[in-house]
Amino acid sequence: MPSKQGTQKTRSPFRTVWGELQYVCAKIHQLRYGKGHKASSASHYLPRLDRILRKLPENDMAILREEGLAQLHELKGNKSAAIKHRRREIQLMQKLHDEVKNGT
Repeated sequence: MPSKQGTQKTRSPFRTVWGELQYVCAKIHQLRYGKGHKASSASHYLPRLDRILRKLPENDMAILREEGLAQLHELKGNKSAAIKHRRREIQLMQKLHDEVKNGT
């Protein structure tokens, strides 16, 4: 009988940079706010998050980009920039909500 010892489950490559951004944002959120996690361990993802954000195509209407930028600035300790991006994220969510509500 083959042993499963030594085999690791690895995540398959992401199909898009947006998928990787979503994964990293969720992981950072989990590490910062989840039970039993140290918020400082989220800083491990800072270089990866920065690299992903630089690879994104230009799109100033992307909610996920604003979340990533907010987390990037939070991890760097730049609260004012983080707040700016959180506000933009909220504005984009409200705009989307209004468009869905109005059927446009």
